[in-house]
Amino acid sequence: MVSIIPLPACYVFNRRSLAEQQFVRVALLAMFSQWFDRQSPYAYPFVPPSPADTLKALEQAIAVHKERIQQYPEDGLDRASLAGLYLKLARTTGEESWYLLAEQEARQSLINLPFFNDGAILTLARVAEAKHDFATAIGLAEQASGVEALGIVVTSKLALGDVEAADTAAKALVNLTPTPGSFALRALTRWARGDRAAALQDFQQAIATEEPDDARGSAWVRTLLGRFYAEQGNLTLAGQLYREALNILPDYPLALLQLGELNTRLGRYRSAERWYAQLDNPLAWQGIARIRATRGNAAKAEVGWGRAESVLRQQIAGNALGHRRDLATLLLERGGY
Repeated sequence: MVSIIPLPACYVFNRRSLAEQQFVRVALLAMFSQWFDRQSPYAYPFVPPSPADTLKALEQAIAVHKERIQQYPEDGLDRASLAGLYLKLARTTGEESWYLLAEQEARQSLINLPFFNDGAILTLARVAEAKHDFATAIGLAEQASGVEALGIVVTSKLALGDVEAADTAAKALVNLTPTPGSFALRALTRWARGDRAAALQDFQQAIATEEPDDARGSAWVRTLLGRFYAEQGNLTLAGQLYREALNILPDYPLALLQLGELNTRLGRYRSAERWYAQLDNPLAWQGIARIRATRGNAAKAEVGWGRAESVLRQQIAGNALGHRRDLATLLLERGGY
């Protein structure tokens, strides 16, 4: 049985110029084999969205809803919509502050409209999930209904190790709406149960039915499928899938992290560090520290451990997206308390 826990949502990019980021990315990609042949079943069949356009559209929508709320501060639905937009912005940018604003607006929305307000409830569930407070996420999701509520139950049950309950919810989700996201979640539960053939079939179905209006979902599915192939030992295909995810979303944190791990596994330590360096989050810094320790550079490894610990402690102190279990694991691996 495979233990599958959703990767943390608290990804923050290093503050470097757009030109520098692009140069690093192009240089890294050039070190690998060519992209998928466009006839490959895993190739993205649509024109990738512009990250700048996506961000601009979100910011414009937020401005519109904030203006409405200024005019009608007691309205609950506009606040629920604003909370959902903040959540999307958090996922797009990796900035924790947007998660906190999403939570704040969702709570105020429920004060204004305590009934028939699934949007606010589900935003709170997503924030709880990002905090790794999976029990709370499930409790909130069960107060709502629909596709998103079932999806939260699936991922949170998996994270808690309740594979059978997650599988039941995933089957119900596919029966309710056979979308790419539904197939991907059922693939995760089948993978966790050890049914690799069925999991692969669902991953492939998720990609075959994808639509151009969910580029992030397309990048997510390919990253998950890459991890699936990496576990089977097919590191070449795993790397191709991670890079295809970056072809869809050039700054996609999960793909960057997985490429760091993949190159570490292959012994390509310099490449691994470059992938990790495009992120500023505890997992990336832990990866860098492990590489430096493996290469015998204890002093530089300590810098990586220290940075990872610092970020986690700041998050815990701020009651943000920090996780005490993550900190405990880091300290045990580092050898400090």
